[in-house]
Amino acid sequence: MNRTTKAFLALTAVGHAAAAAWIRRDARARDADASPWDLLTAITGLFGLAGYLRSRRRAD
Repeated sequence: MNRTTKAFLALTAVGHAAAAAWIRRDARARDADASPWDLLTAITGLFGLAGYLRSRRRAD
């Protein structure tokens, strides 16, 4: 694996973790359960984040 691929994978992992952490904080502020959404976001990235944002709008 070359250096560019490793850097891309590392940045992707950091992005997934940051999005999952943001979901966890936002859900706690709203007194909601973030467990399914932060796990899904950690695995799928933007798909989990988009799902959380969509469900969050319905709850408001």
